[in-house]
This record gives sequence, C-alpha cells and structure tokens, in this order.
Amino acid sequence: MKKGFLCAGILLLMLIGCATSPGVSGVGGERAPAETETSATPMFYGKAYSKSALEALNASKTQAVRKAVNLLLGQASAAVHSDELNDIFSSNINAYIYGGSLVIIQEGKDKDGHYYEIGVRVDLKAAAGVMKAHDIFGGQVTPGASDLYALTDEPLPTGMETQEDTTVETPAATSKPLPPVVAVSPEEQQKIDEFVGNMTWMVYYNEETEEDPFVMKAAVGSANKYLAGQGYDYIDLRQIESIKQDQELAYEEETGQLVSIIQWIASRLNADIYIEISAATNAKIDGNNYYGSASVVLNNYEASTAEGRGSATYTTIPPAFSTVSTDDAVYNAITSAVYQIMPAAIQQAVQYTKKALTRGIRFDLILYNTSDARLMRDFKRNMERRVKSIETISQSAEETRYVVRIIGDIEDLQDIVYDVADTLPGLQRMDLVYLRGKSITFDTGL
Repeated sequence: MKKGFLCAGILLLMLIGCATSPGVSGVGGERAPAETETSATPMFYGKAYSKSALEALNASKTQAVRKAVNLLLGQASAAVHSDELNDIFSSNINAYIYGGSLVIIQEGKDKDGHYYEIGVRVDLKAAAGVMKAHDIFGGQVTPGASDLYALTDEPLPTGMETQEDTTVETPAATSKPLPPVVAVSPEEQQKIDEFVGNMTWMVYYNEETEEDPFVMKAAVGSANKYLAGQGYDYIDLRQIESIKQDQELAYEEETGQLVSIIQWIASRLNADIYIEISAATNAKIDGNNYYGSASVVLNNYEASTAEGRGSATYTTIPPAFSTVSTDDAVYNAITSAVYQIMPAAIQQAVQYTKKALTRGIRFDLILYNTSDARLMRDFKRNMERRVKSIETISQSAEETRYVVRIIGDIEDLQDIVYDVADTLPGLQRMDLVYLRGKSITFDTGL
C-alpha cells in the first residue's frame, strides 16, 4: 500500500513538472519567469509569404494553428498523422481560431508578394473535435475523454510587441517599421493634423485576386460609400478605370513598371492614401436560402512611396443571407464586410500617417537649368537649414530633382525656395514653372 502511495506521489510530481513551461527570453534579453498558466484558447504565432495578401494571411494562421495542434496531440502522434492533419487544417482555418483574437505583428509587400507575421488564439476544443471525428488520437486527445483542453501561450516572437484587439480583427502594422516620432512644435502638430484631416483617399482591389471583378468593384463601391458618408475626399472608381484604360502606355514609359499601376495612378491623381482590398468569398445553398461569407483584408499605403500605413481584416460571421441567389448573398457579404472594416482601416492609416509626418510631408522639388553644379550644392546646403530633409534624386545640367520634407503645405515650400534663392548670387531669377499636388517645379534662370 505504501508503495502504491509513493508511486502516485511521484506520478503527481511528474505531471506538475510537465505542466510548468520553462522561462523564455523576453525583449531586451531578460529572462522571463516560468509560465504555468494554461488556456483553452492559447495564443500561437505564425508567419508566411505568398503571392496574395489573403493567401499569406491564411497560411500564417494555419501555421499558428498547427503548432497548437501538434502540442495538443503530442509530437509523436502528430508526426504519424502529418498528411491527414495537413488535409484537415488546409481549409476553413478560421473555424479553429477564437473570434476577434487576430493580431498582426508585421506585414509587408514587395513586387513578388506579401508577408504576414500574426498571432491568434487557437480554439483547442474545435481542433480536438475535428481530430476525434477523423479518429486521430494522442496527447490530450483521447477517446471518451472530456472536452477540457489546455496549453500555455507560445512566447511572443523575440523583439516584437503587440496587443490583442478584442473587438474586430484590426491589426496595426506597416510594411516598414516607422522611425521614432520626432518632436514637433504645437504649430507643426496643428499643420500635421490639418494635413491628415484633408487627405485624399483612393480605394482599389488587388488585381491578383481570383474573385469576380464585379464583386471586387462592388467592394470598392462600398468603401467609397463609407468615405462619402464621412465627408472624406476620395477618387471615384470610374476615374481610376478610365486612366487604366487610356494611359497604360504612359505608365509603362514613365515607370518602367517598377511600381504598380495603381500606385502610379494614386500618385498621378494626388491621392495621399490608397487602400487595396483583397478578399476571398464562399457561398452555400440550404433549400431556398442562400448564404455568402467574405474574408477581406484592407492594406493601406502612402501613395507616393507605397510605404505601409497599417491594415485591417474582417470576416462575415454569421454569413450574409439572400433569398435570391448565391451571387446576391456573396455580394451582400463582401459589401457589408468592407463597410464594417473601413473605420478601422482609416484609423490605422491616420495613426501611422501622423507618426510618419513628424519627419515632414513629402514633396517633389524640380529645378530646370541646373548647369552650375557648385551653385546647386550651395542651394541644397542652404535648403537643409530650412526643411526637415532634402534628398537629391537625380542631377544633370538640364534638370535636378529633390525629395523635400517639410511640415507645411506646398506654398510654404515655394516661399522657402524663393527665400533661399534670394541669398545665392545667380539664383535671384528663380521662377515658378508650375505646381501640381505635391510636386513643384522652378526654372533657375541660369
């Protein structure tokens, strides 16, 4: 009998030891204390790269869920059933994620595709249920056992900080980390607020999507409806379509296709922020009832540089309903999803734009007739004392191009150029040629 109690005591100690996860290194290299709390909806992280934003997001979700599944099932059993698990968790991944728990740590985009690093809370009960239904057992998943499952949260990836959004899935992310906010004066902050309050928006859909263009254009229309209702300035879809059709050759000659045609159009039409909609839809029929669901991702970009300005995601839960057709149900789902998530997307864009603008508002400054290289060097040096930054983009005897950042409007930049020119012998004849949007051109008079 004593021997039995001793064995039971040893077993209890072993179980307690297994339930205690070791400490992990925290941000800054400090060792975190051992974590003993477990949860039925633990946080796990995933990252993925794919051609489309939605594919990358879903792949990163799948990776996070599979990490939890492998621990729940036990690594040995997970390895044996690897192919089956791949099939089970390759679709409808949101069914195994606790609603509203998505956080985006990083997201990015280049000419080849999209990148996401995310965190989600995994619904262990839902994951275990589908494995039981396929007769996959191991670890905590055993026949006849209760539906009580628990794991510890996966440590946050080193060097990353984020917060969960418990309302809707509205990540705060940029494609490139923004530098620290630069201290600005009250007058400069007022100018930043005025600029952000008067920004022009442009919405278009990801042209790589496999969804029906009619449906995606309806999504754009829903976004524009929200912008119009809130009094924002925006660029109409018909204007975008017209430029795409009529000026594709000019786009190719001007850019060499190094930037997307949508970014080129956004810059050409003097948009400040453009929003790209990616989406995936599903439909089903139940008797005479039709249901449609949509998962949408809204990525924000600064029009002239394509720098990320945050993003937001949304999934229609429950599905949209129609008595007409599946097409009508999908139409209702995607237009509703986009309209619902637009406030969060705008909030992200405004937040990150305000941070970025502490470095100054970006303007293109072009000077014609710049044959005196030394004089141009002096001009730039004097400009540096009056602006946040000035960068030479190209220089020749005929033309010199700069990117200038100031906290002010284009008329402020015009005054600065005249003031600097007046201090340099040889440039007193500097004269305005034209200005458009955030681009201003002068003739030096040389």
